[in-house]
Amino acid sequence: MQEATTQFRGSNCFEERRGFMGNEEKKNITIADVAEALGVSKTTVSRAISGKGRIGQETRDRVLKYIEEHDYKPNVIAKGLAQSKTYNLCVVMPGEYDVVDLTFFQECLFGIQEIAGIMEYDILLSICKNNDISSLERIISNRKVDGVILMRTFVEDRQIEYLQEKKVPFVTIGSSNYTGVIQIDHNHKSACKELTSIILMKGMKRIALIGGDENHVVTQSRLRGFREAYEKMGEVIDPTMLFLNLDNHVVIDKIVEEVLERKAECILCMECVRTCPRKAL
Repeated sequence: MQEATTQFRGSNCFEERRGFMGNEEKKNITIADVAEALGVSKTTVSRAISGKGRIGQETRDRVLKYIEEHDYKPNVIAKGLAQSKTYNLCVVMPGEYDVVDLTFFQECLFGIQEIAGIMEYDILLSICKNNDISSLERIISNRKVDGVILMRTFVEDRQIEYLQEKKVPFVTIGSSNYTGVIQIDHNHKSACKELTSIILMKGMKRIALIGGDENHVVTQSRLRGFREAYEKMGEVIDPTMLFLNLDNHVVIDKIVEEVLERKAECILCMECVRTCPRKAL
């Protein structure tokens, strides 16, 4: 008797588990299931979902009501094929030393991910170091994304030239000298000019400037602001106090030691404050 009871319970448990799995499977309905249930074609269901093509309003409402009631979610791959979209965006991150630790790039990534998620897009991350676009070329040639966000711009920018040639939609975080580019940026030249002017007005003339790659547009913009401030104040820049193209903390440490020994009254760091050693701040 005990054995029979145990078997019965096991059988009942199996039936319940099978029923649970069945319910889960019912939730994952397809366009074909919707079409069969409503007695319409798969094309009609697809048109109702996409809002494109000829379809009566009554039929469309009936389809939309059914898929809402049954929690239908279109297959992303099938949806992409139907609309010639991948629902992916490529974000090209600069590959310079320690750049992933900079708060600016982290905040940009979080913001991009937040809005992309709302629009039902996913992010594909690519690393571009020293204008090497091999990763970007592979992504575009394989048609993996619908658009690109460039998080670093160059004076001579192979990324932009390639994307324009391939007619791929893109936007840059940072200024660009190329025409027809949608770009989002701070006014780095004015900010650096204002900061340098304030320091000069405080009577500090020997200013050491430490910056990054001169091939980056942002470095050139900040350098112009620095020079314009000196020109406006009628002062002359000491060229031996300008240090650019620095991307290694060991080298930067040595430069800081050098300018301190040369009695620099102020050190301006173009990049994140982490670039300069704490003792120089």
